[in-house]
Amino acid sequence: ISDNKSEVINLIINALNNGCILAVKGIGGYLLICDATHQPAVEELRTRKHRPNKPFAVMFSSITKIAENVEFSEIEKVALESDIAPIVLLQQKTDSVVCQAVNPKLDKLGVMLPSSPLLWLICRGFGKPIVATSGNISGNPII
Repeated sequence: ISDNKSEVINLIINALNNGCILAVKGIGGYLLICDATHQPAVEELRTRKHRPNKPFAVMFSSITKIAENVEFSEIEKVALESDIAPIVLLQQKTDSVVCQAVNPKLDKLGVMLPSSPLLWLICRGFGKPIVATSGNISGNPII
């Protein structure tokens, strides 16, 4: 990564560490991202999206990080690592670092791996799970 790109990634990581919600241009539109371990950031994202209860999906940097937070089978692992880059609904571990505001009153967690190089760089650099949701207000078309 050139110095300018590293600087931008570092700014993103610092913002996430400070509880910010960021918009990132993804393959299918804009994603809103925040620290999935930071309850106030996730609650603010819920307010901004007018999404009081519906669970958010969480992006992890690697299968290893996913395994620290949820249970999964070999078939689910294959799905997570496939080119389709799906969100897979998995059993959350009781000692998961993901805050309760991500999936209120549920024991399942929607999990995914980064679907683009930019998201991978952000996830790898941040080192914690990230809520990643579409930039549109719930029920509206993708922005």
